[in-house]
Amino acid sequence: MEALEVRKAQRRQAENFIEILSQAHLEIRILMKDKNNAAATDLLRQCQEGAAVLGGFIEEADKECHAIISLLEDYCEIVYQCYEEIIKGIENSIDVDEIWHRLCKALSEVEYSLKNDIPLRYEIVFMPYKSSMWDSLESVWQAAIKDGQCDVYVVPIPYYDRKADFSFGQFHYEGGDFPDNVVITDYRSYDLEKRKPDIIYIHNPYDAHNLVTSVAPQFYADKLKVHTECLAYIPYCIYGEPDSPEGEETIEFCSRYITPGLLLSDRVILQSENFRSAIVNTLLRYCGKDRGFWEKKIIALGSPKYDKVCILDSSKDNIGLEVSATSTSPLIPGEWQKYLVKPDGGKKRVIFYNTSLNALLQHGEQMNRKIRSVLACFYEHREECTLLWRPHPLIKATIESMRPALWEEYKKIVDTYRMGGWGIYDDTSDFHGAFAASDAYYGDFSSLQLLYQETGKPLLGQNVDILDYRKRFVTENIYYDGKYIWATALDFNGLFRMNPENCEISYMGSFPEEKAEDYRMFYGIAEYGTKLYFCPYNARHIAVYDKASGEFNTVILKENIRKIDKKFASILSYGRYMYLQGSRAHTIVRLDIETNDVIYIENWVVEMKERQIKEFPYLLQRDGYIYGGYLYYYSPGAGCLLRIRLTDFEYEIIYIQNSNGHYIEMVMKGIDDYLLLLPEKKGDIFSFDLSTLTLTKLLETDSITCSCKTEEYFYFFSSTERCFYRVHTQSKELVKIPIAKTIYGICTVKDKIFMTTYLSGNWYIFDTASMEMEEVDFRMNEKEIPYSDGQKMIEENKKNNGYARETGFVNLRKLMETDLKKVYRVFGKEKNCCGKMIHIYMKGLIECKKM
Repeated sequence: MEALEVRKAQRRQAENFIEILSQAHLEIRILMKDKNNAAATDLLRQCQEGAAVLGGFIEEADKECHAIISLLEDYCEIVYQCYEEIIKGIENSIDVDEIWHRLCKALSEVEYSLKNDIPLRYEIVFMPYKSSMWDSLESVWQAAIKDGQCDVYVVPIPYYDRKADFSFGQFHYEGGDFPDNVVITDYRSYDLEKRKPDIIYIHNPYDAHNLVTSVAPQFYADKLKVHTECLAYIPYCIYGEPDSPEGEETIEFCSRYITPGLLLSDRVILQSENFRSAIVNTLLRYCGKDRGFWEKKIIALGSPKYDKVCILDSSKDNIGLEVSATSTSPLIPGEWQKYLVKPDGGKKRVIFYNTSLNALLQHGEQMNRKIRSVLACFYEHREECTLLWRPHPLIKATIESMRPALWEEYKKIVDTYRMGGWGIYDDTSDFHGAFAASDAYYGDFSSLQLLYQETGKPLLGQNVDILDYRKRFVTENIYYDGKYIWATALDFNGLFRMNPENCEISYMGSFPEEKAEDYRMFYGIAEYGTKLYFCPYNARHIAVYDKASGEFNTVILKENIRKIDKKFASILSYGRYMYLQGSRAHTIVRLDIETNDVIYIENWVVEMKERQIKEFPYLLQRDGYIYGGYLYYYSPGAGCLLRIRLTDFEYEIIYIQNSNGHYIEMVMKGIDDYLLLLPEKKGDIFSFDLSTLTLTKLLETDSITCSCKTEEYFYFFSSTERCFYRVHTQSKELVKIPIAKTIYGICTVKDKIFMTTYLSGNWYIFDTASMEMEEVDFRMNEKEIPYSDGQKMIEENKKNNGYARETGFVNLRKLMETDLKKVYRVFGKEKNCCGKMIHIYMKGLIECKKM
C-alpha cells in the first residue's frame, strides 16, 4: 500500500484539527469535574463530528489511507463509549481522569500516524517570464521534478512592453516557447490563492520599476509573497565579481540591484559568497536593519546558469579529453556542422565571437572597424579556424533607431559576412548552442563572457583599439638610463632594450626563478651603477639585471610575501638603498644594494589600518617620494600621508584635508619641495607643499596614470582620455594635447617623451620643443622570444584582471594559435550542481519551519 502524501498546507490543516480535539479533551475534563455532564457530552459529540470531518479530508487527499482512517474510526468509537458512560453512569462512579486518558491515548495514535506514516508533499511553482531566461531556473526545476515528494509546476507569466509614457504597451506570453520537455501550466488556470504553493521561484525582480518591460502586476513580488510559504528570487544573469565587497565603488555599483524582488523575497540565491557579501554590505548601507537579517535572507549557492554550461556537450564527463570532430550536441543546429569539420574530417578550431550592444554604442565607427578587422583575420585562417559570430540580439532595433548612420555601415558588414558563407552567424534565441560548438571565446565584456568562463575554455576579451594582429611588444614600465629605454613585457617573462634613436628593440632574456607566462610581473625600474632593479608586482622576487655583464640575479623575499599577487607597486633609489612600496603586501622593503640585505619596515601598518575610512586591498598607493631624508607615501583609504624618517624608520601620519571634497586616491612623483597628488578616477590634481602641509589645486581630470616634468612643465597622462595635459610649473597655464590613443607608460628622453598605450602596444614620441607628435613602431623579432603557452598566458591575464583582456601580444592571432584541441572543464566548488543544492536547501527550509 502506498503511503499517503499530503502537502504541508494540508498537513497543517489536519494537525490544526488534532490540536482543536486535544483542547476539547481538556475542556471535557474540566466540565466533568464541575459536574456539568450535559456540556461535556455535547462537546464529545462535537469531537466525533470533527474526527469525521478530518477523516473525510484525508480520504479526499488519498483513497488508500487505510491506517490513519482506521485509527480515526477507533478514536470515534472511544468517544462514543465515553459519551455512553457519562450518560448512563452515576455521578460518583464516573472516573473523570480515566475517560480523559482514554480520549488522549486514542487521539495521540492518530497524531503519531499523521506525523510518521504520512510523508509530506510539497508544491513548487516556477514563474519565469521569458523563455530565454529559463536557464536561470532550469536545473532547480530538474532537481525538483526528480523528487518524488514534490508536485512541480512551471507557470510562465505574461509581461508588457513599456511605452514612452511608461504605460503598458504590447502584451507578451512565452508559454509556448519553452523546451519540449517542460510541461507548462497556463497562468490563467493556476489559482495561487487557492493552492498556496510551498515555494515560488522567480527570476524577474523589477516589478513596476523596469523602464522597458513589466510582468503583469498580479505577479509582482508583493502579490506572490502572500500566497506562498517561501518566495525565492534567483537572478537571471551572472554578475561581475567585485574586487572588494566592502569597497565604496562596489557598494555604489551594487545599489542598482536593490529591487522589489530582492527586498520582498524570503530567500535570494546568488552566484558566490563574494557577490553575496557585496549585496549584504549594500543593503546595510541603503536599507538599514542588521547584518543578521540580510545574511539570513541572502544566500550563495551558485547560479543554475553554471549548471547549463557544464552539460553543453558529450565531453562533459570526460574532463581533459579531446572533443571528437564528429561529437555533437542537441543544442548545436544541424546546419552548423559543415563549418565545424575540415574536408579531411578533422575538427576545426571554433571561436565564439560575441559583440555587445554597449560596445557598439560606446565606440561607434571604431567598433565597426574592429569587427571588419576580426572578420578579415578569421577569413585569412578560415581553413583551420571557424568564426561563430553571435551579436547581441537587440543591436538592430537599438542602433537602427538611435544611430542610423552607424547602423548602415554595420548592416553592410553583417550582410557581406552572411553572403560570404564561410562562417557561422548565430541569430538564434538560445546562446547555449554557441557555447557547445565553440572551443574558445573572443569578444566584448558581458554577462555571456562571465558565464563562458565557467566552461573552462579559453576566453579573451577583445580590445577595440587593436586592429592588426601581428604581435606587438606591450609594456607598462619604461625606464631611460641615458642611452637606452628598458622595459619588461606585460604578458610574459621578458626584458627588452630599445634604442630611442632608431626604434630597434632587443630581447635581453628572461628573469630566473619566475614563471614563463606570468602577467604584469614588475611595476617600476630603478638603477644603481650598472644594475637595474625591478619591483615585483606578480613576480616572486626582486629582480636584478647587470647591463655590463648581461647577468640576471634575484633577491629573495620572505615566503609569506612571495605568495601575494600585486605585492609591490613602486621602487625608489636613494643612495645605496632601494625602497619598495607594498601594494597588497602591507610592508615597505629596504634593499641594501651593496650587501643585498633586506629590511621590512612595518611599524606603521597597525595604525594605518586603524585609520582606514574606506576599504582598499592596499594601504599605500603608488608612487612615493624621498625628500629631505624622509620617505613619503599616500594612503587612499585613510586620506593620510605616511612620512618615514630614513635614519631610524620612525614614522608620522599626516592627515590631509581636501578643501573641495574630492577624495584623492593616488600619489605620484614629488617635484622639488612638493608632491603631486593625483586622482585615480575623475577628480582634481593637487600639489602638496611639504613645508607648509597645504594643498593647491592644479586642474581637474578624468584619470591620471603617469606624469613627468621637463624643464618648466608638468605632463599628465590618462588611460581613459585620448589627450594629455601640459601645465606650466609657475603660471599653471594648462594646454590639452590630443592623441590617438590613451597612454599608460612614459619616460623622458632628453627633450622628448616616449609614450606607450594601455594594452595595445602603440608607441608615440612627443617633442616637447616643437609640440609635434609621431607614432613609431618598435618591432620585435618573435623568433628571439622563447615559446610561451598561449593558454597559460590567457589564464595569468585572467587571474590578474578578473578576465583575460586582449593585448598587442596576446591578441586574436595568439588565441587562434593556442592549442584548443583539449577542452578542459574546470568545475569549481558549487559550480556544477547548483540547482540540486538550491532545491535541497529550499526544501529543507520548508521542512524546518514551524507548522
